[in-house]
Amino acid sequence: MTDVGLVTLRRPTPDDLPAIRALWGDEATMAPLGGPVYLTDAQAQGWFAKMVEPGTPSSHYLVIVDRDGHVVGEVSFRDWSETHGTACLNIKVAATSRGQGYGRAALTAFLDAFFGERGGREMTDDLALGNHAGRGLLESVGFEHDPAIEGVQFMRLTAAGYAAARGNRPPAPGT
Repeated sequence: MTDVGLVTLRRPTPDDLPAIRALWGDEATMAPLGGPVYLTDAQAQGWFAKMVEPGTPSSHYLVIVDRDGHVVGEVSFRDWSETHGTACLNIKVAATSRGQGYGRAALTAFLDAFFGERGGREMTDDLALGNHAGRGLLESVGFEHDPAIEGVQFMRLTAAGYAAARGNRPPAPGT
């Protein structure tokens, strides 16, 4: 568990599945991501086994929890390559919780851990073309758009780029 003031990042438990499913099923939250995703109970349990418990070495999933203990979003990576130090980012904050700094706080702590403890070299994200708020969030921590990749807003952040965006400060300890 990582407490970053505004929010806490933690591994979800099976008790969090209703909140995760509500996040994914919310039209306003999921509109910039292509629309809501609805899972049956069996599908949700299968997803949980794949991504969380026991999970896989190539993925890491955390929920974003506000000070009142409510799940307000998620942050994760998939396709981790130990050889290359690369992974693909996923972050979303519930539409009703946006604009309060939760996304930036969660993303910064997550990237601190990725580039620090894990030793990651590059994080990417392929945003939907109309997801301007998502692009703004990613750019605010140092991601750069790669216009050579069409059909999405392909965003890339290297360890050096993240350090530069942080003013060359090392990632915070314990994140």
